[in-house]
Amino acid sequence: MMLDKRFSKPLSTRALLLLPILAGALVACPPAPPKPTINERIKVQSAGFALAEVDQRVRYQAQGATNYTWSLIPTGAAYGTLDQSGLYIAPATPPSPATITIRACDAANLTDCGEAKLTIVAAGSAPGINGTITVPAGLLPTAKIQSLSAQGIEAPKPFKSDWSLPHAPGQVLVVGSSQPLLGKGIRVQSVSPGLAKVSVPSGESEAAFAAKLEAQGAIVQPNYLYRVLDAPSPNDTLYGTKQFHLTQIDAPGAWNITTNSARIAVIDTGADFTHSDLQGRMVKGKDFCPTYDTTNKVCVGEDNDPSEGPSNLGTGNSGHGTHTTGIIAAASNNGTGVTGLTWGGQVLVVKVFDGQGEFTDSITLAKAIEYAADPARGAAKVINMSLGLKTPDLTKNPDKLIADAIVYADSKDVLMIASAGNYQPSEPDASKKLYYPASDPLVVPVGAVDPFNAISGISARGSSKLIMAPGQGSSFTPLGEAGIWSTKSGGGYEARYGTSEAAPQVAAVAGLIRAQNPNLSALATKGILQSTARNLGDSATFGFGLLQAGAALRKAGNPNATPATKTTVYVYADRFVNGDYDGNDLKTGRTEVIMNGSNGTVAYKITLTRDGSSLPAGKYRVVACINKNSNGLACDAGDLGNSVRDVQYVGSGTIGVNVTVAQK
Repeated sequence: MMLDKRFSKPLSTRALLLLPILAGALVACPPAPPKPTINERIKVQSAGFALAEVDQRVRYQAQGATNYTWSLIPTGAAYGTLDQSGLYIAPATPPSPATITIRACDAANLTDCGEAKLTIVAAGSAPGINGTITVPAGLLPTAKIQSLSAQGIEAPKPFKSDWSLPHAPGQVLVVGSSQPLLGKGIRVQSVSPGLAKVSVPSGESEAAFAAKLEAQGAIVQPNYLYRVLDAPSPNDTLYGTKQFHLTQIDAPGAWNITTNSARIAVIDTGADFTHSDLQGRMVKGKDFCPTYDTTNKVCVGEDNDPSEGPSNLGTGNSGHGTHTTGIIAAASNNGTGVTGLTWGGQVLVVKVFDGQGEFTDSITLAKAIEYAADPARGAAKVINMSLGLKTPDLTKNPDKLIADAIVYADSKDVLMIASAGNYQPSEPDASKKLYYPASDPLVVPVGAVDPFNAISGISARGSSKLIMAPGQGSSFTPLGEAGIWSTKSGGGYEARYGTSEAAPQVAAVAGLIRAQNPNLSALATKGILQSTARNLGDSATFGFGLLQAGAALRKAGNPNATPATKTTVYVYADRFVNGDYDGNDLKTGRTEVIMNGSNGTVAYKITLTRDGSSLPAGKYRVVACINKNSNGLACDAGDLGNSVRDVQYVGSGTIGVNVTVAQK
C-alpha cells in the first residue's frame, strides 16, 4: 500500500512534524521470513520545491531489544544516509522514485532483524488522494510485539535575527566561517571556532552594522538577553506550606514505581550547596556567569563554582535556581522541609545568571547547553531551562546560536524542557505566546495551571505542543497556597509561582522515566510525557494537558501498552490550501474527545482553528484517527482512519459530518 505523504500532513499538529510511522515485525531470519512491511511515500525537498514545512529527516526506533545495528539498502549518497542512532536523512534530490530499505538487527544476534521500506519522491510529484483508507483491526500493539518504527522530526524553523528583542548593546555576533571585511578600529573577539563577537562602530546601530556584514554573506545575530522567568510583579501574599502540586500531578503514583532519577541539568542562577534539604543531591557543574557586566549586559568569565547567594525576593532573581532545584531534588522522608519529585539521582547545577542580574546572553546560554549535554562533561539526560526570550514571531527561530546548541544536545539524546513564558495577567490571552527556547521544535514547552487545572493568568499558551504543570496557587485552596513551595537560598523555604516552577516538575518526571527505562530515547520519553498527560480541554490552550507522573512511569515500564478503558479520538477539519489539504495551516481545526472503552460512538465538535480563531469558511476534509501505536504523537500514517473529503463550510452555523475509525 502506498500512502501519499500529503495524507499524513494534516495530522501534524503536535510537537513534531509527523512523518509516517513505518512498521515491520522484528522476527528471526532465517528461517522465518519477515512479515510484510508497509511501503511509505514521503515528500522530500528538491530543486524547485522549497517547502519549509517538509523535513528530510526521519528517526527510526526499534522496540524490544537493547542495542541495534542499522543498515541502509542500497547504500550510497544518492539514497541518503543512516547513522547508528537510527537517524535517516533523505537526499536533497532523490532518484525519482527510489525505494530503500531500513534494516535494524539486534547487535547480539545479527540474524534477528526488522525492516521498513520507504519510497521517496521529489516534492510535488506525488499523486492526489482518492477513495478511503481503512485501518485494519488488530493493529494495536501489545507488549509482546517487536516493531521497527519511525518518528518524524519537526522541521527546524528558518533563522531570522530580530534586533527589536533584548540584546547586549554595542556588539554583534558573527556565526560560522565567513569572514566579513571590517573597517579599521573595529574590535573583534574570537569566542570559539566559528563564533566571533564584533564591536559596533561608534554612532551606528547594531542592526545597521549587521546589515552591512550580512550583505557580505556573513551570518550575523544579536547577543540576546534571556530572562529568568520569575513571576511578574506578584501581588499575592506568600503563605501556606502544603505542596498541592505533588498530588495534582500524581507524584505518589510515580513513587510507587521508582524514586530514582537520571541526571538532570538545571541551567539557572546556580544553587545553594549548603542547604540542609539539598545535601547529597547536587553536583557542581560550571558557572558561566561569575560576574555580570551591567553596562554591556553580558556575563564575564567562567569558573567551577555554580553556588548561589542568599535569596532576597525583589532583588534581581536571587534564589531562583535553588527554588527550581528543590522542586526536582529536595530531600524526602527526612522529617523536615519539602519533598522533591525525585528522591535519588543527581542534579547538575549549571549557572548562567549572577543571581542579581536580570539577563544572561546568547553566548553564555549556548555554552551551558552544550556543556550540560556533552557526555564527557555534564553528561545530563534531561535539561531544565526556566528562562526565556520573549519573541512575537513563532514562525522564525531568532537565535541561531541557541538553536545550534539545542540541535547538539538533541544529537546527544538529551531531552530539553523549558518554561513556556510569563506575562502580566492583564495582557490579552492572544498575545501570551511561547518564549524562546520553549518554542523550539526540539524543546518541550511547559505552561502553568492553578490547583483547579485552570490555566494561570500569567502563563504562555496557544500551542498544541504544551505540557501543563502546577505553577500558581489560589487563596481558595484549603491552606491558601500562593505558589509552589520549595527550597530557599540561604536556608528555609519559600513559595514562588510561574512557568519557572512548572517546568522542573516535567523535567523531574522525565528524569524518573529515563531511570525507570534507560533504553528509552529522549524522543520516546517526550512521547510518553505527551501521551500520558491528562486532557484538560482545548488543545490550543492546554496543549497535551496536565502532567501525570504515575501514568508516565507506568507507560515507561511498558511503552507499547494499550489503554484498557479509555480511547482518545482525534478529529481534524483539514483545510484546503494552495491546492492541498494542509494540516500545517493555522486555520486547520482539530479537537479530541475521550471515549469510554475501545469502541462505540462519541460526539465531537470543531469550532476553533489551531491559532484560536473561529473556523473560517472554505473546503475541508474531515479525518478521524486514534494513536494506535502509543508513540506519544497525536496521529500519523500508522493510525489513519476513514476520511470525508470536500466538505464545504460556509463560516457560520454547523454541518454534520460522520467519520469512522477502524479499531480492534
